Amino acid sequence: MTPFSSEFRVTHTMVLNFLKIWNSEISKNFSKISTLGFLRRNLKNCPTSCRRNAYLSLVRSAIEYGHYGATVWDPYLQQDIDRLHRVQRRGARFITGDYKSRSPGCVTQMLVEYNLIPLQERRKHLRLVFLFKVVEGSVPAIPPEEYCLNTTAAESAVRVRTFKDHVTSNILDSQVTNNTRCFRVPPSKSEPYIHSFFVRTIIDWNHLEDDIVDAPSTEAFRERLANIQSCS
Repeated sequence: MTPFSSEFRVTHTMVLNFLKIWNSEISKNFSKISTLGFLRRNLKNCPTSCRRNAYLSLVRSAIEYGHYGATVWDPYLQQDIDRLHRVQRRGARFITGDYKSRSPGCVTQMLVEYNLIPLQERRKHLRLVFLFKVVEGSVPAIPPEEYCLNTTAAESAVRVRTFKDHVTSNILDSQVTNNTRCFRVPPSKSEPYIHSFFVRTIIDWNHLEDDIVDAPSTEAFRERLANIQSCS
């Protein structure tokens, strides 16, 4: 059963529809998952570096791995993305100990100062790293020849113009092929399946340049993804 088979699409859509319902339960209990209140009470007199380490290890790690499995569960609904982002912003205030500043951009500056990469960007990088492992044959349960089909020569010339100062939505976005290791995007119609792992991540993969997808190792691939973030 591959991403190009109807059985896979039906099964994956059923799972993602369940996760969509599950999101409502997450929103009700999200304040319990976050331990920022506990950390604030007990670490208020600790150094900034200690508070940052506490946030990364006890809060962000729980959001990305312990409870959500960010590689697979990468929310696409804006309300869920914003909810996770608010936790990161509260984390920035916890790290700095500054709960009073209200000037425009103050929290954004905290995020930059303490190198807190947006969670949405981190989840995207986690998905791409996992796909790289699949492509390199490091995940025996997911054979790359079944899940990652190469594009034909005729399909390898589409590029969409992007802009740094605003977000664009282009109908050709899913057909972009910026590197020589691009893969076919599985056909998708339903909203949950469009945002499923292989459909979504292959599109992101096809946007990468050759110097990234040709990385000699997983660590090198991860570092080159990080360099994109630092240069943007």
